[in-house]
Amino acid sequence: LLLLVVLPESPAFLALKGRGQRQIRKSLLRIEPSAQISKSCRFTVDKVAETDKSAIRLIFTSAYRRKSIVLAVAYFMGLLVTYLLANWLPVLTRDAGFNMGQGVVLLTAYTLAGPVGGIILGTIMDRSKPAIVVSISFALVAVLLCTISFAPKGMIVISALICLLGLFLHGTNSALNALASSSFPVESGSTGV
Repeated sequence: LLLLVVLPESPAFLALKGRGQRQIRKSLLRIEPSAQISKSCRFTVDKVAETDKSAIRLIFTSAYRRKSIVLAVAYFMGLLVTYLLANWLPVLTRDAGFNMGQGVVLLTAYTLAGPVGGIILGTIMDRSKPAIVVSISFALVAVLLCTISFAPKGMIVISALICLLGLFLHGTNSALNALASSSFPVESGSTGV
């Protein structure tokens, strides 16, 4: 509810709707205070050709259908692995010979590494192709999952691997939000996500 009040609409969405020129200028100046934006400047966004379609129908047109399906599968699989690990990690660590306290430390490392991963991957995505970053990161998650299953059962090694797993898995799930929102036209970006 707080976000409804304090989170502004995106400048692109406001420009698309043809309203909020003052609000767009204000938002852009919050991002870059030193920007020189004339009060007479008008912000516009080109609409996609199929403007008669609803946002949900637009993301399933031939131009966006493949992206929609691939993103849906990536979201589903990423979250499936995330929740399975979060729920089963205590049991798996106990069965691997770790005590309850060590299991909690491993689960905490797995969880807390996520926000760090989101920041790191977001920074990398700003400098390269986001889809490639997300793909490589998911591939690293798969490698880490396999590595953990064969790794020596020492607490230091497992902690490092679990931390990396949390970093890449949670970070990639967060990165998917940015990738999805930029994969669709402005008028259907939130629907795409």
